[in-house]
Amino acid sequence: MHKQSQPKRLSVIVAVPTAGGVWASDFGVSLASMFASLSSVESRRYRSLQVSLVKKEGSILPNMRQAFAELAVNTGATHLFFVDTDQAFPADTLWRLLAWDRSVVACNIVTKAMPATTTARAKTDVTDKGKVVFSPPGQEGLTPVWRVGTGIMLIKTRVFKDMDMPWFPMTWRDDGTIHKYQGEDWGFCEKLEKAGIPIFVDMGLSREVTHVGRYAYGHDLIDTQLGLDKMQDKELKNGS
Repeated sequence: MHKQSQPKRLSVIVAVPTAGGVWASDFGVSLASMFASLSSVESRRYRSLQVSLVKKEGSILPNMRQAFAELAVNTGATHLFFVDTDQAFPADTLWRLLAWDRSVVACNIVTKAMPATTTARAKTDVTDKGKVVFSPPGQEGLTPVWRVGTGIMLIKTRVFKDMDMPWFPMTWRDDGTIHKYQGEDWGFCEKLEKAGIPIFVDMGLSREVTHVGRYAYGHDLIDTQLGLDKMQDKELKNGS
């Protein structure tokens, strides 16, 4: 992993938006393990280190994300780290994302749906459309993306100074065939795009994260689906 110069002072707000006051048990274990890792050798890279856990409860997610961001700006935090309560992740997740030293870097989360897909999209030539970004086995490093969810996302607080409020808007989309609200995560990505701020996904780390629902939705599920799709395509071509 390429590591760029790091700030002498590091202040991270770990932001946990909570609906209904319920946390997945796998998330709780992951969060505890992450905070336990704060005394590891990784912390020695920084002259000053402060990591604060902040929880907000509510039913309107954009309001919670906006409040977290304003708190990060007003308290002088260097980073805002979004972690949703249905994510399970490695203990060193924060360190690995910090090491990239990017304005915005996230994990490519698998959706809790069948057939499953991922939240990251690459820019296409079609307005408001994007090609699904997969995180295949063995691929490491960063990949630039057009849109991605905020389930696990590290943001340098200074980016908010380059964008008008609201930072996490929900927008009504109507393309003639689909009528729905666009989530606040993609609204945030739109704001970043207009401000010229790139978004990256950590491909290797993404494969170690699961989205906890009826069971843990991970990239191995995507691998299986893609494998079955290839088999079906081959059978169709062979006339089976």
